[in-house]
Amino acid sequence: MIDAAKANYKIAWMCRLLGVPRSSFYAWRNKAETATAARRRELAVHVRRVFGEGRGAYGCRRVAAQLNRDGQRLVGDITYLRTGEGWLYLATVIDLATRMVTGWQLADHMRTSLVTDALDMAITHSLVQPGAIFHSDKGAQYTSAEFTRFCQAKRVRTSTGRTGVCWDNAAAESFFGALKTRCTTGSPSPTGPAPGSPSPTTSRCSTTGGGCTQPSATARPMRHSHNSTPQQPLHDQLPEKLSKIVDTAQA
Repeated sequence: MIDAAKANYKIAWMCRLLGVPRSSFYAWRNKAETATAARRRELAVHVRRVFGEGRGAYGCRRVAAQLNRDGQRLVGDITYLRTGEGWLYLATVIDLATRMVTGWQLADHMRTSLVTDALDMAITHSLVQPGAIFHSDKGAQYTSAEFTRFCQAKRVRTSTGRTGVCWDNAAAESFFGALKTRCTTGSPSPTGPAPGSPSPTTSRCSTTGGGCTQPSATARPMRHSHNSTPQQPLHDQLPEKLSKIVDTAQA
C-alpha cells in the first residue's frame, strides 16, 4: 500500500499513520526477489497476455490450457532394465502436457550422453519449444556441466527436484512402473546378472540423487536412431520395442 501510494504521499507520513517503521518498509522494498516470486511475476505476464488474446473471454481453465502447450514442460529420468544379455539403462523425456514420451535412449552405460541423447531426440523432432523447462532429479548426469551446456545451447531451462523426495518427479516414476509391469514376463533371465547383483529398485539413480553403483553385468550397447518418431501414446511406445529384449524387469 505504501509503495503504491508513494507518488502521492510522503513515505514517512504513511509509515507513521500505519504504524510501520520506515526501516521495515525500506527493508521490504529492497529485499532480493526470490525464485518463487520471479516465477510468479513471469507467469503473471503470460496470464495477462493469454487473457488479452482471448478478449477477456477465457476462464482459468482455458488460460491454463493455453499456457501448458506441448513441448514446454518436460520431465526426465533414468531406470534399469534387466535383459537376457545383461543390464540396460533407459533415459526418457516426457511431455507433461500430453503425457507422451517424446524422447528416449537405451544404452549399456549411464554416462551423460545417455540423457542428452534422449533429450536431443525430442528436440530433433521439434517436440521441444524454445525456453522449455526440463525437470529431473539431482542425479550426476542431469547436474553435470556437459548436460548444462547442452541445455543452454538448445535453449532449454533446467529444473531439479529436492533430494530424497521421490514423488517430486512422479510422472517419470509412474511411467517406469507401468513400463516394467508390461515388459515383465515372470521368467528368470537366462543370461542375467548373478545372484547378489544390484536390483533396479536398490540401485537406481532416480531415488538416490547422488549417483549409483553400476551393476556387475555385461550388456550389449544399444542406441536408438533419431529416425524413430514418438507418435504413440505414452504407455504404448517403449513396451513395443523393449518387450522384444526384456526378459525380466523388476518394478
